Amino acid sequence: MTPRRRSLRALVVLATFVVASGLTSGLVADVQFAVPGDAGWVTWEAEAAARHGPWRAINDPCASGGAYLEASGAGATLEFTFRIDQTTGLALRPLWWRTGERKAARRFPYPLDALPGPDAVDACRGLVFCTAPTAGRVGIVDAETKTLLGHLDLGGYLTDLVADEAKARIYVADALGNRVVVIDAVGRRAVASVRTPPEPWSLALSRGRLVVACRAGRCVCVVDTQRLQVITTVGLVACPVNVSVAPQSPDRVLVRFQQRTFDVRSLKEIAADDQQYGVCETHHSVSWAGRRTFDSPRPHVVRISQKGQSRNLDVSFVTSARSSGQASAALARPGPQAFALYGNYVLFTAPAAGRIGVVDAAQMSLVKALTIGGHPTDLITDAEKKRAYVADAAGDRIVVIDLGKLEVEKDIRVPGGPWGLAVVGAVVWQRPELVSPTRVDRLFVTCQAKRQLAVVDVAKDELVKVVPLEWTPRGVGFVPMPAAGWWPLLAADRIAFALTPRVAVEPAPMLIDLRTRAVNPAPDSVAAAAPKRSVAKVKVNGQVQDFRADNQLLLQAGSKLIDVSAVADYQSAPDRALSKADVPGSITYRLDDGPEMDWTRNVWHRPDDNVLLVNDTEEFWRWNAPKLTVGPGTHKITLTARGECMRLDGLQVARTAEPMFSVQARPEPWSLHSRVPSGSYQGVFYRNEPVQFTVEVTSRFKAAKTVELEAALYNYMGECVATRRPIRLTVAAGQPARTSLGFAPRETGRFTLTLALHSPHGGLTKEVCFVRLPKLEHPRLFFREDDVPTIRKRMASHPQLFRRYAEWLARMAKKGGNFPERFLPNGLTRDELAKAAPPGTRDPGGAYGWRMYELGARMLAVAFAARYIPGADRKALEAALQPLLEKPSTDYYCQYHYHGPCFPGAVAGLVDMAPDHLRAKLKLTKFFARYKGDMNVYPWTLVSMEEPLTPADRALVYKIATLHTNFERYFQTHEGIRGGTLWQNPWSWCYCPTQGIFLSLLFTRNFLGEERLFEKSYLRGYLTFVYYADPISDARRLLPAIRRPSGEPWRWVIGAITNHPLQKAEYPWDEWVRKLDGELPSPETQAVDELFALKGMPLSGPLAAAPHHFATGVAVPLALALGWYDPQAPTVTRQELPPTALFDVEGLAAMRSGWDQEATEVAFWCGARDHTARHQPGHF
Repeated sequence: MTPRRRSLRALVVLATFVVASGLTSGLVADVQFAVPGDAGWVTWEAEAAARHGPWRAINDPCASGGAYLEASGAGATLEFTFRIDQTTGLALRPLWWRTGERKAARRFPYPLDALPGPDAVDACRGLVFCTAPTAGRVGIVDAETKTLLGHLDLGGYLTDLVADEAKARIYVADALGNRVVVIDAVGRRAVASVRTPPEPWSLALSRGRLVVACRAGRCVCVVDTQRLQVITTVGLVACPVNVSVAPQSPDRVLVRFQQRTFDVRSLKEIAADDQQYGVCETHHSVSWAGRRTFDSPRPHVVRISQKGQSRNLDVSFVTSARSSGQASAALARPGPQAFALYGNYVLFTAPAAGRIGVVDAAQMSLVKALTIGGHPTDLITDAEKKRAYVADAAGDRIVVIDLGKLEVEKDIRVPGGPWGLAVVGAVVWQRPELVSPTRVDRLFVTCQAKRQLAVVDVAKDELVKVVPLEWTPRGVGFVPMPAAGWWPLLAADRIAFALTPRVAVEPAPMLIDLRTRAVNPAPDSVAAAAPKRSVAKVKVNGQVQDFRADNQLLLQAGSKLIDVSAVADYQSAPDRALSKADVPGSITYRLDDGPEMDWTRNVWHRPDDNVLLVNDTEEFWRWNAPKLTVGPGTHKITLTARGECMRLDGLQVARTAEPMFSVQARPEPWSLHSRVPSGSYQGVFYRNEPVQFTVEVTSRFKAAKTVELEAALYNYMGECVATRRPIRLTVAAGQPARTSLGFAPRETGRFTLTLALHSPHGGLTKEVCFVRLPKLEHPRLFFREDDVPTIRKRMASHPQLFRRYAEWLARMAKKGGNFPERFLPNGLTRDELAKAAPPGTRDPGGAYGWRMYELGARMLAVAFAARYIPGADRKALEAALQPLLEKPSTDYYCQYHYHGPCFPGAVAGLVDMAPDHLRAKLKLTKFFARYKGDMNVYPWTLVSMEEPLTPADRALVYKIATLHTNFERYFQTHEGIRGGTLWQNPWSWCYCPTQGIFLSLLFTRNFLGEERLFEKSYLRGYLTFVYYADPISDARRLLPAIRRPSGEPWRWVIGAITNHPLQKAEYPWDEWVRKLDGELPSPETQAVDELFALKGMPLSGPLAAAPHHFATGVAVPLALALGWYDPQAPTVTRQELPPTALFDVEGLAAMRSGWDQEATEVAFWCGARDHTARHQPGHF
């Protein structure tokens, strides 16, 4: 039994307590709960607590203590009373009943993203100040030394800051606290606070006035910076999110507003999850064929830009105005103003002339001018309906243009002052072959004069709805849905937003005169995008330097990155109480009369090293359980139900030494490791460097305390390889205790050092991850140099096979010309391979220029034979490879969704196997080195790292190790008992699990020297999962392919390298190897050629891109030599497997009557699945 299910029932029952089924209110049990010792979690039974409100106790033999509680509504409370004799820490976690709500709190400013920082940045007196919004902190960086000096804990949610150089002050907006905090920049301390209307969001300084845009207060207020008082407030009709001083007008400020969103079908307003969506900009430019950009730098001119060069096209024939009339400045503008694209046509508006111009994008010439009258402000094209829609702000109409004829088709009347347009045709929810798109066919029009959003049914060409607005609208745009063929990783609380088809509407920006308080529309040329205070310019040693913030825990100063995670990473900050602006989770805790805390900290990566946390594990709760510091005496924890369907079995409690004690470990020598530019780095020990750590224990107690420290070291297989006896340390406040720990593990790769502190006040555990990196020598991708003796032994046990293999490769390597006769590739890029396609190939680049896995295997086989197979014609093989090795470059690709010419690492592997003297001279070596650190081309990074190891290299190695630890944690979580997915579910036929994930793991295994990595079961379990998930027959075409994942030979190699017994029966290689290693008919060369051509064998086929078959047997002897494939490994047939299996985590029950073609098959799935899995696995 796990500790969570082990009810210790540590209760001191002072009165008889009876559990009854039924509603209870105000039921008080005279019970004191016993505080646990230092032995882990104990359960305080929910039914034994004092109950207030509508609770129902339900008896169930599976429940801890025999019963659980159900809250009938929000607000019901449980009180747990306990007594403690000395100050200690208590960690709390709910023992949920198996069903019921488990929501975490939604923190302000939800549904906007809670930003970590650094967000806003400004400089004063040689210091750079930056906000960490969620942590409520301001970081301070020395501009000259580019070091973090410290931070100020202000609390709240910090939305902006601005520097006042004259007064040496920093003003900080706290939207949660409804205040502006004043910081003395020289003294680096907060000196004052100014109350403001709700949610001060943006700041601007002008002539001794601090202008504050208050989002929830719907106003702008002005603070006198001398008296630090609000002196003026200007009310607004929308929510301002940005204020800036108007150009060349210090008495006027420009205000931009939060955009609003509306469901495209119901037209109901829905909460905005972004301040600005980037879809409301006026259509001032278009890009044609991804090559040419069309815009207008000045009246009467269309600028055409391509590859850094541009030319101007005179369109005054279109834009020359008619008689002046009574038009506003915006409508009297000659244009071109708005642009739209249809095929090779670029259309633009000429407002003053009442015309639409048409440019041929290919010929770069004006082809037509359509006179429509009025004042056209915006236009948009609908390629599906071959139409353009033009907003005529003067005529209160939408002009419909037939794009086939380039003629005006009709007018549609709309309310006054139409300005911006957005058309929504079909909403694509999922792949169209699975879920039919939903037709919307609506044109959305912002009508400025009437303050309305008009909706036109473009199937009927009639106005169907008008949505009244409180403010003047300007731009409108459709918020893109997640790509149907590429499902993004969305957090659970973002899915509802992402899957709601909606349009964003932009309230028109306003100008406020600070003297008269007059509010007027800003010029229409003002961009919708609000400028962010994300760059601070500082003069350092006579040079102006930029300090950039991007909410990635780093400040960038030129080429230097400044780690400010100690300030900005809110996950490592103390537990935050819930505020009035937060939405509580399913339950909350309160100690005595203290603040209310949510039940989870909602941390999903370890803040100190970014390792993925797995839900509901002991490690997960070490980071996520709220921790309370409790002094001597009698106390009460009040648990409040906040959800509508909450079921609780108990409250689990453990002593913890946090936050009274902390444990840190640093790798030694610190003079070396402290130079590594990474906030999460915990140690990379190269080759023979001793594994040494200094462990430091700090205490908040004033008096000295004695603690014990234990240590255990685990390797990448999770095996304990070393322990240390408890070390007694004495520690007091300001006097940290230190000890040294050294280890001498035999293996290389990833290790975890687990440190456990024990004290009378509780315990704590800290994990320290580090890497032992073996010698950087080549080869290191597909195998290591120290593997070569074993490889030679394997080949020596099959001398005839490898002799024939080398001779066959030498014969084949001479074959040139075109594919499929050609053996080796003629180049390393898609374009080069396309030139060797057979004459008349319709799409040579697609047919022979990408995902040519066979060609990659051939290259590696020839390189391997030339260097390692005894008796091979080395000279001929090297001559065949020489033209490829002399290439200057190869195509870039993405490791995890490969689109390159061979497979990830094929070209890098070729360079990796080259002799050292040759590799150093290759242009490819220098080409790869330019991409070191780019994880899209991961093998290029690995093959480029050389001695001596730089601090940046150590940071990179550590990041690689962390990424692969997270890979494994994710896949092992999905694995369950029998197996699970590798990222994608069975619907996808894709190659990503083989080309991306498996090859990445293979490269990492060899680079880090983790020889036993593939003994782990999740890869083997993945193949088991897809075997069961695949139907025997699929007449309904529910899945795109029967056999997954695609991509040979790597699909086979996954099963072979992990010794999956079913693979041996699925592939015919055992018999093939016996033939190649045995007696062959004469002439031998013909027999060998027929064997390698796979004559009459299953799973064979022609040379092709992205194959699900083998073109030759070239990969098999290579896999045999490298130890990936063992002909003596055990075998099992599909018919020997049980026809029904349950995959618990993935939620699949695959049920069959048998394995024959006539079998009845039933598959039960629990939970939504798409291209990728959800961020948490499901159970049923």
